[in-house]
Amino acid sequence: MSSTGCKFKLFLGIYDLSEASSETSALISAMNSDWTDVITISVGNEAVNQGLATPATVISTTSAVRSQLRAYNLTHIELTVVPDIPVPSSL
Repeated sequence: MSSTGCKFKLFLGIYDLSEASSETSALISAMNSDWTDVITISVGNEAVNQGLATPATVISTTSAVRSQLRAYNLTHIELTVVPDIPVPSSL
């Protein structure tokens, strides 16, 4: 992205925890070694609130994704799990 002249920062995500390894590989491939604009990767941010995974599963998957990224020397990427935050209907 830097090479395009865009000034965007990217917040990427791993949605399907059962496919986290392949989704991480796809991100690594798609970024083509240019991670300068990536600020964070969310791992399964809706999974616990939707009852699709336990907190333990999200934690272990996040750890596996971190290891996969570190294997490519991508140590500056922050990983996060963002819980769903209820929005009042009055908004």
